[in-house]
Amino acid sequence: MSVFNTLSLGAKLKLAFIFIMSCTIIIAIVFSIFYFIGKMKDEAVKNMRENIEVAELIYRTKQNNVESFADGLANNKAIQVFLDFEIGNKLSSYLKEEISSKYPSYNIIIMNKDFEVITYVGMEGTSLIENTPINENFFINSLLKAEEKAITGFELIQTEERKDILSITASKPVYRNKKFIGLIIVRYLINDNKEIVYKISRLLSVSAGIFTSREIINSAGEKIDIDLKLYTQAMSEKTKYNERTSIYPGSILMQYSPIKDFTGLAVAVLGLFVSSEAYMRIITEAIITLLVIMIILLVIAVILSNKISRSIIIPVSNLLDGAHKITTGDLSYKISTEIKDEIGELSNAFDEMRISLNEKMSTIKNMNVNLENTVQERTKTISDMLGKMQKYLSPQLYEAIMGGKKEVATTKHYRKKLTVFFSDIANFTSTTEFLQPEEISNLLNSYLDKMAGIALKWGGTIDKFVGDAIMVFYGDPEFTNDKDHALRAVKMSIEMRDTMEELRKIWKTEGFKKPFHVRSGIHTGYCTIGNFGSENRMDYTIIGNTVNLAARLESAAKPDTILISQDTYSLVQNEILCKPSIKITAKGFEHQVMAYEVMREREYNLEKVNCLEIDENTISFKQNSLNVKNISLEQKKYLFKKLSTALLWLKGEYHFDKISKTWKKKATK
Repeated sequence: MSVFNTLSLGAKLKLAFIFIMSCTIIIAIVFSIFYFIGKMKDEAVKNMRENIEVAELIYRTKQNNVESFADGLANNKAIQVFLDFEIGNKLSSYLKEEISSKYPSYNIIIMNKDFEVITYVGMEGTSLIENTPINENFFINSLLKAEEKAITGFELIQTEERKDILSITASKPVYRNKKFIGLIIVRYLINDNKEIVYKISRLLSVSAGIFTSREIINSAGEKIDIDLKLYTQAMSEKTKYNERTSIYPGSILMQYSPIKDFTGLAVAVLGLFVSSEAYMRIITEAIITLLVIMIILLVIAVILSNKISRSIIIPVSNLLDGAHKITTGDLSYKISTEIKDEIGELSNAFDEMRISLNEKMSTIKNMNVNLENTVQERTKTISDMLGKMQKYLSPQLYEAIMGGKKEVATTKHYRKKLTVFFSDIANFTSTTEFLQPEEISNLLNSYLDKMAGIALKWGGTIDKFVGDAIMVFYGDPEFTNDKDHALRAVKMSIEMRDTMEELRKIWKTEGFKKPFHVRSGIHTGYCTIGNFGSENRMDYTIIGNTVNLAARLESAAKPDTILISQDTYSLVQNEILCKPSIKITAKGFEHQVMAYEVMREREYNLEKVNCLEIDENTISFKQNSLNVKNISLEQKKYLFKKLSTALLWLKGEYHFDKISKTWKKKATK
């Protein structure tokens, strides 16, 4: 304290100001860090609970599928006849040939009206009905109570080897001519069948696992280990949420949920696992950002303290110096000698204040100039950033957002008729299996760059690149008419196909032994379009059956071919030549789909088949390639005439007539 008293007024002001500012900044930043970490943990808990709800919805959906499958078997006329006459061998053969081979994960038990097992098809050794007395069997008792309704739920089965098998089981009574003739029990075996956990893992971007008897029976995603404490809690159902959400380096966020059987007893546990790496990265970046802000604020505090102290001390010192000069006869400072204190002296020094004010105004002008320069630099920085962001959006979408025509909100969706295009590289994995990652990257980037340029040329909205696949749609955000959209999409795909022929020649000369071959699919129909995702991260994209059918057409297309749907063909048939329609089976669609293979434009420019130019001295070969299977008879005649002229000129039988500007046959001697 004695040292502080010996300091000058300016030093005291600086230290006091810096101390107060430092304490305020540090407290605010420490509070912000802990508050942010708490919010991150709350967000992690919220996400995990929402994920477990979605996961439960997925396996409930599978329960409905199993129930529908059991219902279909119960209504199968052939099964009803075999069961009514108790022809067990025929029934067993029918199930193995028609059903079991197509659905290997299902276990089917069929009983007669006396609840005796007629046939059993599926995994050997999984017995429940056979080893349970009829009067104690859950399915039979439930059937008698539920009349004709199917009973569906989870079931824990034990094989002859004492291995626990978790299944989704559905039972359904069988009637023929309104007469009860038996019972069907269907089990969907979950052990080693990763369908459910794969769906959960892909949809939620998490690792997923199903546990029973303290062991994992199925998993998808990163390697996971069971947490026995959470597992025990979930099985006993002591708490509503069984989770671990500690966020620290290397931690795993976990959420466990019990899976109950028909009686409401927990028989297994579903677990979701998420690495805390993403949360830790956000927290680390936030802490670094806050520390940088703290350092910047401390530097600003030091600068401000120096300026503030100088603004107080210098005027006082100048006034005292002026008073001393006046006492020596220097009248440059007009100070009344009657004022004895500093405030009084300041009030009598109006002229000096005016001069000081002019100096401050000059300083402010300089600061304004600096501020304008700063604003210009920031504006340029923002423009550069927007230019970089533009490369991640389609030009139409970027212009719509920047022009205020599109709202950035996940609640805005609408239906619209679009033409959707899909393409990918056929056999991409086998084509590139012997290439280095750098070679694959260069080839893929050059391919995507060419294709994207063609899509933009024809006004298409590039939705996304998924590996080697390209998705483009026409009709939004710029709309003309349905025919124009379909026609531009087909012409774009034709140009892409022709461009690929040129690229394959170039790649072969560069040593690429298996050049890419592309297949494409196009469909026109109504889609749901808008922003999908969260408020913090969203995609402007389209969804619906139209998108799915376009993708299925692309999958069904052969390499170097383009398949279009009936809807698209009806719009372009007058301008585009296609092969006769074919029927394809599209995954996810109940009926077969009519498709057409695109050949070429009907009015094909003859110059496009002009592979060479001939004058009186030279033959010039052009760079573009020509796919002869896609040209008309007229174009073939034109090409034959050009090639024949060149051959006759080389043989010396033709010469170029400079007067008529035509090729003529030489006169024979």
